[in-house]
Amino acid sequence: MRNKMNPMIKYRGGKHKEIAHFVNHMPKEYSIYIEPFFGGGALYFYLQPERAIINDVNSRLYIFYKEMQEKYPEARVQLDKLQNIYEENQGAYELLKKKHPDDRVENKNEELYYLMRDAFNHKITVEYLESVIYFFINKTSYSGMIRYNSAGEYNVPFGRYRNFNTKLITEEHYKLLKRTDIYNYP
Repeated sequence: MRNKMNPMIKYRGGKHKEIAHFVNHMPKEYSIYIEPFFGGGALYFYLQPERAIINDVNSRLYIFYKEMQEKYPEARVQLDKLQNIYEENQGAYELLKKKHPDDRVENKNEELYYLMRDAFNHKITVEYLESVIYFFINKTSYSGMIRYNSAGEYNVPFGRYRNFNTKLITEEHYKLLKRTDIYNYP
């Protein structure tokens, strides 16, 4: 039996915690796993089907999974680079906070977040894949929230998380996605 995989991202309405309550009511055998409203894909990653079709209407989410399927090696390099930057920034912030516990001190990860949010909103161009930008926003925005203003721009503030864990995306996720057909139909 394979180790159960966790979803790659947090997603509103995710079923990760509910799987134990319904997985025993599912067929033990099937030829193809189909999920038309994929979201975070908790059940898909849990089951790790040999063959699957997944779909989601959210085009940003579709791009995230397609790039992780087709460009994982490049994404992995970019994720590792961002991980190092985030850790360095967080370390510097924590040292500064220790020296000045009663003051508001700069956290360069906040600046990085707003730069990436501008890239997410296509206001600027950065060196990262869309999937890497999506993952960064998902993991560092306040509560992983999705919210857009009246101009259609993503506007959730920085979440001030101590950790940014890019190791949540693994080669096992990539291998699973490689044997999956991914769609973006409404």
